Amino acid sequence: MPTLSELPENERKEVARALAQSAFAVIDKLDDQGGKSPPSKRLFALLADAGPAHEKEFYGDGFSAARCALVDQEFDKIHSEALAHAKLYDECVKPVQEAAPTFALASAALVRMWCMSHYTRLLCKEDGPFADLEMADEIDDEDLEEESDEEEESDEDDEDYSDEDDVIVVTSDESESDDEERERKKRKRERKKQRQERLAASDDDEEEDQEKEEKKKE
Repeated sequence: MPTLSELPENERKEVARALAQSAFAVIDKLDDQGGKSPPSKRLFALLADAGPAHEKEFYGDGFSAARCALVDQEFDKIHSEALAHAKLYDECVKPVQEAAPTFALASAALVRMWCMSHYTRLLCKEDGPFADLEMADEIDDEDLEEESDEEEESDEDDEDYSDEDDVIVVTSDESESDDEERERKKRKRERKKQRQERLAASDDDEEEDQEKEEKKKE
């Protein structure tokens, strides 16, 4: 079983990008979770549930100290910097948004792009803490195709178009292909929802354990 650094360059970038997407999903939504657990712990749980790494990477309670530092410190710092840039961007682009609301790119999309680029680069470093992350025997292509919320919402909007919006002539093969693509994306959304529900349940269990410990101390 190869490690992340041993993969061919193109495959290594794909895997690193998938890991970066998971890391961003965890860090960007951290405020919604009330900061109950550090990003690295939530990322560990997310990747253990479904991801390109081998299952033995998740036998313990969490990542190594070096990996935790990268996620909790470096990744979180990059995300905070991106939010600061986004605030400045929103102020500067305000006149454009007022004149043409759909012309300028949303700052949330820029934050994601910025973080994804930096996360992926750090994960691809040959001497980085994730370089020795062992890969699964077979990497599911769907684990390398996680989509952002913006992309998923766009897909759903496309499906809402009626036949009266545009008249397009397609062959039966193309129609079947479109149906398969919609079904694949639907399954991915369902899997993502299930992961989020499991993470939320994990947070509730942690909170209950903390309350029990506090009661014992009292």
